[in-house]
Amino acid sequence: MQKKILLLLFFSLPFLTLIAQPPQLLKYIDPKASTVSVSIHLPVGSFSTSHIAGVGAEYAPGRHWYAKTKPKKFRFTYQGGVAYYFGKKETVSGYDYDYPGYFFLHAFGGLLYIPVKRTDIKLTAGPALGIYNGNTQFNIGGKLEGVYFISRDIGIGPGIIMMKENGANAIWSVALKGTFVF
Repeated sequence: MQKKILLLLFFSLPFLTLIAQPPQLLKYIDPKASTVSVSIHLPVGSFSTSHIAGVGAEYAPGRHWYAKTKPKKFRFTYQGGVAYYFGKKETVSGYDYDYPGYFFLHAFGGLLYIPVKRTDIKLTAGPALGIYNGNTQFNIGGKLEGVYFISRDIGIGPGIIMMKENGANAIWSVALKGTFVF
């Protein structure tokens, strides 16, 4: 008898938790919501020899979630943004040299994965423009990033960005970004 009561309590706990939540937490963020992210970038590899750090901003649809109900694990997403990397200053043969800044404008599409509540992981790629020293080049790029939502409207997470121009090696940077849902 005690075993049956224990089993009944164990299997009814998830339902009690859902019933006890206020209705506003049981809904997804408005599907028409948007996200804006700001980020700090650190170049890695050969890119770090000429550039010191960067800042960025992005826009994406607000398909993220912060709720008790379970959304689809995988969905398509897109994002657009810009990053600016500051050039380093160095002395070469007694002369000062300032590396120019590097702009990276992108429009990526890809996959959004929601492994657990409040967390999402994005893998996106697509076309981009690289602007360096007044020259504009067509690029391709990709990004792997994660976000943990610390509240319904604010998230934070890391990312890694790959930027590739035709005829040049890929350049990489890592980022830490804050995401705001509105």
